[in-house]
Amino acid sequence: MIEHLNRLNIKETRRSIYFLCLFLMIGILVGCEKEKITHPHVESSHLPFSKVNPGPAFLGKEVIPIQTLEGTFSEIVGWLSNQSILYITNLGQESYLYAYDLSTGKSSLVYQTEFPIVTADISPQRKKILIHTAPSSYTGKLTVIETDGKLLYETDIESIELSFSWNGESEQKLLVTAFYEDWSYRTFILDTEIKEISEIDLPQPFLEWPKDNEILYLDWEEENISLTAPLVKKNIITGKEEVVLAAGHYLDFIDQSVLVVSADQDNDKQANYVVMDQNYNEISSFHAPQLSVFSGWLVPYYDVLESLSSLLYLRPYKSGEADVYNEGFTLTERSFEDGNETILMEQVENEPLECSPNGAMCLYGYQLEKIIDLKEREIINLLDY
Repeated sequence: MIEHLNRLNIKETRRSIYFLCLFLMIGILVGCEKEKITHPHVESSHLPFSKVNPGPAFLGKEVIPIQTLEGTFSEIVGWLSNQSILYITNLGQESYLYAYDLSTGKSSLVYQTEFPIVTADISPQRKKILIHTAPSSYTGKLTVIETDGKLLYETDIESIELSFSWNGESEQKLLVTAFYEDWSYRTFILDTEIKEISEIDLPQPFLEWPKDNEILYLDWEEENISLTAPLVKKNIITGKEEVVLAAGHYLDFIDQSVLVVSADQDNDKQANYVVMDQNYNEISSFHAPQLSVFSGWLVPYYDVLESLSSLLYLRPYKSGEADVYNEGFTLTERSFEDGNETILMEQVENEPLECSPNGAMCLYGYQLEKIIDLKEREIINLLDY
């Protein structure tokens, strides 16, 4: 979900905890690795602000929905630029990656593969694309290309699921974690510049890589199942570790910012959001209503608008149980500079968000099949066929 490898033998207690963590991350969140969630129904969400005929948008141009497709639509991957997106289609067993210009309505084939694409991810600087395909149930193939389709590196790994994290400073590198049937795992550094993949021994499977030689992770206990864990940074050259925050239950590194979410110590019905820069200096912190799930808490979808120095997030109206909560969310922007919050939309659904580099538009939906125009505060369906 690169070369054939032998599996690690890991204590049964560790395997149990990693299975729990994997279940929580995949079932509740978008996933630690930024992989998109597919959904069988394109028009699944409530669109209170949708427009049938899109009007003028960013850059003074119209957003033109995708009107024809080669094959069956799978999902939109993300933004290649302020007006260009990347999407996947399937035809038989083959998958295709297309770049699409929202202002001209033109699609350009970027890459095709003989195996179905499990997921694809655009690098933070939008210069590279990682493609995960599945030649078999027990083998994953990772392919890294430039945005014009030029092949940089590809390799196979024995696995039933793969997770990955881009390096925040050296974009030619990725951390890759391969999981096996017993939920043991191995971690690798993939380097497209020297064209090799090498194994590295790391203490947790779910990792963020904000600095070239420094990883970040929640240090879940091996012997005891806990709902929170210390946030730890580790130098992968010297092995030195240091606790950054005492507790958290969710971690992400996005657009040069570190986001940690935890339950408030005095009131677990409130979520505590902490945003830090790449040096782990706090730039924003605030509370929001928290929704509980059977084994923890749900983190609603969000994105960091680096160009606007703000966080865009879906905020529940009140705390409660996630499986019975039906009161909707506000699309809220919080400024890092002064802490002010602006409600951009009300009564929207909790679905994935990914915003353009300039922060003017956001892809939205389980397949990122819609666009939110943040200036006009309206939702546009990108699939018009």
